[in-house]
Amino acid sequence: MCDCLEGEDDAGAAGPAVPLDALMARTRALEARKPGERVPDRLWPVFFGLASGSIPWPHHQRMLACRQTAFAFLAADRAARRRARSAAMRRCTAEAPERRA
Repeated sequence: MCDCLEGEDDAGAAGPAVPLDALMARTRALEARKPGERVPDRLWPVFFGLASGSIPWPHHQRMLACRQTAFAFLAADRAARRRARSAAMRRCTAEAPERRA
């Protein structure tokens, strides 16, 4: 893919924000565990928009599949943490009336 199509995959996609460093780390970890030819290290900055260049189509497909899985995991994890924080904030800490002195 060339830089002229940058962001087109995700155009109009709405969803929770995921930190780029976490997304990069999770994507690369998933890719490392997949069977088959590994993506060369030099292509990752291009894929994440940190450098210009081109990516061979088979590598791009592999990277994209891993990024989509990583994003889904991180977004779900982030949402679960947000719900847990929200539930903890709603917990009533007032004593029951019969226990008051």
